Amino acid sequence: MKLSTISKICAFEQLLLLLIKEAEKKATSKWKSFVKGVKTVVYTFMVIRILVAIYLKVKNKDA
Repeated sequence: MKLSTISKICAFEQLLLLLIKEAEKKATSKWKSFVKGVKTVVYTFMVIRILVAIYLKVKNKDA
């Protein structure tokens, strides 16, 4: 079974979110802000990926 690039990216994002969730539970106070920053970056990339997918879908309908 061959996965598409989008499927690989989605799987990687889900893995990162699971790791972040575990890191939030176990992080010391010193590392909590770092984990929060990483979480923000992951969510930002997820939103950008969704917006690009919507844009490409709309662009293909117009063509």
